[in-house]
Amino acid sequence: MNGHGLVIVGGGLAGLSTAKTLRAGGYTAPVIILDPADFPYDRPPLSKEYLAGTRTAEDIALLGAHWFTENDVDFRGGQRVRSLVPSEDHVSLILETGDQLIAEQVVLALGADAIIPPVPGIERHTVHTLRDLPDADRLRKAFAPGSSLLIVGAGLIGAEVASTATKQGVRVTLVDTAEVPLAGAVGTDTAAWLHQMHREHGVETVQTTLRRLEEAHPGVIAHLSGELAPRRFDAVLVSCGSQPRTALAEEAELTVDGGIIVDTDQRTSHPRVLAVGDCSRVRDRPRAEHWEAAKLTGERAAATLLGEPGKPEAPPWFWTDRYDYHVEAVGDLATDEAGAPATFIRRGGAESWSYLAISAGRLRGAICVNDAASMGVFRRLVDQRVTVDAFTLQDPSTNLRKLLRK
Repeated sequence: MNGHGLVIVGGGLAGLSTAKTLRAGGYTAPVIILDPADFPYDRPPLSKEYLAGTRTAEDIALLGAHWFTENDVDFRGGQRVRSLVPSEDHVSLILETGDQLIAEQVVLALGADAIIPPVPGIERHTVHTLRDLPDADRLRKAFAPGSSLLIVGAGLIGAEVASTATKQGVRVTLVDTAEVPLAGAVGTDTAAWLHQMHREHGVETVQTTLRRLEEAHPGVIAHLSGELAPRRFDAVLVSCGSQPRTALAEEAELTVDGGIIVDTDQRTSHPRVLAVGDCSRVRDRPRAEHWEAAKLTGERAAATLLGEPGKPEAPPWFWTDRYDYHVEAVGDLATDEAGAPATFIRRGGAESWSYLAISAGRLRGAICVNDAASMGVFRRLVDQRVTVDAFTLQDPSTNLRKLLRK
C-alpha cells in the first residue's frame, strides 16, 4: 500500500483539466487518474461527428499518450473505485479489483448518468442513452438508412442526434413535453427557430409524453400520450437530462444534494476531497452541465490545490451543432438582474447572425449562429459588463472589438 499525492477519480474533461492545470502550475507531487475508459476522450462529438462516423475514437481523444508520459501523470484506464474513505491525514480508495490506494488529496470527477424516466417498459437494454463512447457505438449500429428512431427529449443531445440520424437516412420522431424546448436556455424566439429546423429537415416533432414501451421483434412498440394507436420504432433514444454520479460521495459521507456540494474553490465537505464537473454543485446554485463548466471547475480545483486564487467565474457559455448550423450562447438570455425581460436586437445577415439581449445599457447575453468570431467579443462584453449602445451594437459596420473596455 503506497501513498500518492493526488488521485483524480474520472478521466473526462474536468479531471484532465485539473491535471493539466496542476502540472502547468508547477505541481510536482504524483498524480494518478482512474477511469473506466481506456483513454480520455471528448464527449460533444459523440452526438455528432463520432456518431456519424466522420471522426474516430482516436480523433476525439482529449490528450495523447505522450502528454501523460511527458508530464508524469499516471492514467490508469479500466479502473473503477468501489469505496472512498477520507480521514484527517489521508484518503483511502478501494478499487473494484480489491487494490487500495492512499492519497493526500482526491478530486472526484465522476460525471453524470442519463436519467431514465419511470415509464413502464423502459429498461436500459430496451432503450439507448448517450453518455459515453460505448453508448455511441451501440446507437450508431441502429442508424440503418430507412430505419426509424424515437427520441424522447429534445434538449441539446436529443436535438443533435436527430440531426445526425436524419443525415444518415434515419426516420426520426422527436418527442418532448415542452412546446418550445430549450426556451429557458436560449430564449423563446431562438428556441422556436431551432425546433422548427427539425421539421424543415423531415423530423416529426410531437409535444407529448411517452406512456409505455413494449419490446417487439424487431424493434420497440411505443405508446404516446394523446394517441390511440401505438407506434413501432426500430430504436428508442432516451435523452431526458442527466443525474450526477454521487453514490461514491454519499458512501463517504460527503454532503450531497442534487450533486456533490462544493464551495467556490471546489472543496467538498471534507477538506481532502474536491469535486469537479457534472457531479458537483456549488451550494445554493444550480448544477452546471456544459463543457465549459467542466473545464473551468477543473481549473478552479487545481488553483485550490496549488494554493492560488481561482479565476473569476465567467458567464455560462455553450454551443450546439445541428443541420449545418453552429450555434453558440453566452450569458442570460431570459431576464435582467431584476428578473425583467431583456430587450432583444438582431445583428447580421441571412447566413450568419447574432441575437443579443440588452438590459440597463449592458449586454446580458448573446446567441451567435454561424458567427463564432463575434462570440469571442460578446463573451468579453458580457463578462466585463461593458456599457453598450443598442444601435451601435446592431450596426453591422461596427468594429465590435472597439467596444471592449480598455
